[in-house]
Amino acid sequence: MHKVMQCIVIARSIGVYSELWLKRQIRNHSFFKAVYVTASDSAQGELSVPVKSLSYTTKPLTKLAVRSKLLSETFATKHHINAQLQAIPRGSTLLIHYLDFALNFMDFIRTRKGKTFVYCHGYDITWSLKSITDPSKDFFPAGYIEKVKELSGYVRFIVNSKFSRGKLLEIGIPDDRIFINYFGVDLPGEGEIGKPDDRKFTILYLGRLVDFKGPDYVIQAFEKASVMGMDAELIIAGSGPLQPYLELLKRRSRFKERIRLVGAVSETESKQLFKNADVFTTHNIRGEISEQEEAFGVSVIEAMSYGLPVVACNGGGIVDSVEPGKTGILVEPFDVENHANALLSLYRDKSLLKKMGQQARECIKTKFSVQQEHETLSRILFS
Repeated sequence: MHKVMQCIVIARSIGVYSELWLKRQIRNHSFFKAVYVTASDSAQGELSVPVKSLSYTTKPLTKLAVRSKLLSETFATKHHINAQLQAIPRGSTLLIHYLDFALNFMDFIRTRKGKTFVYCHGYDITWSLKSITDPSKDFFPAGYIEKVKELSGYVRFIVNSKFSRGKLLEIGIPDDRIFINYFGVDLPGEGEIGKPDDRKFTILYLGRLVDFKGPDYVIQAFEKASVMGMDAELIIAGSGPLQPYLELLKRRSRFKERIRLVGAVSETESKQLFKNADVFTTHNIRGEISEQEEAFGVSVIEAMSYGLPVVACNGGGIVDSVEPGKTGILVEPFDVENHANALLSLYRDKSLLKKMGQQARECIKTKFSVQQEHETLSRILFS
């Protein structure tokens, strides 16, 4: 008998830019049949599958009852969520994104019949994660690890890198309950890549402006390389808590005219940035405040798909995608001097730049294609 592959997704949101990869993943895989979200930005109409809200605020009468204090907000929320979850077809496979978010559904997970998977992404497996607003405080409540261990008796985990797998093994999650699935990206056609010869040499950072991605160290490395003779432009695209500090670093720099902070960008704008760049860079570290590390880095493989060599640090999940000396250059975390030297070497050696760029695209074909992600994820979810 033919087995029907049907998976239901539960996530906080798919309508914000930082979750673009999730929207793309749902579009790329036909076995996703519905998405449940708790945020109001449901992105209904942007996907071919129904997007359903787990928030009672989408129900006018319930919302009115809460405002009139005829119902408590806690009761209304739980009642609405339970009603929605019970409508999920029995026996279907369930995929919940983010480990801390999945803990909210522990009671439902315990009693359901179908298989449940939890997709871990990075911050949710940073056991010592600190609050950005108050670094003296832990981000997760006391007992978080114990609850994760309890959850492991009912679910299987999907992770995005060997590094992420190691974080789960670190707290005693059995190896046979952890599966690695690398994200896949589309490979742009030859006509969609390559910048005009008359454009200035461009180095691109694209990602959230947070401590563990090291955009401040990128600026420092760029300045050092510029002092050594690199005539290039640095574009930093993204938003986040470090944005004011980066603006300050730029204004203080003797090379401020060559540094552009463009803020958050759309999917279309990011494609144009990749197309016009020569090198992609990040300075991924263990965050000095957050204590988080880069679990994978989707923008890294997106850059590689456009034929950009990557200069980054030897740590976290980036080592799964960047092969030193072949698709990019890896330096040790906090080694700004060698980061600058790496940028300078690619600036000066155009044959090396081209060779690494070609090998980066080949790596996407062989390891990080959408088709490979589809096959791996299908095998994990339905085998």
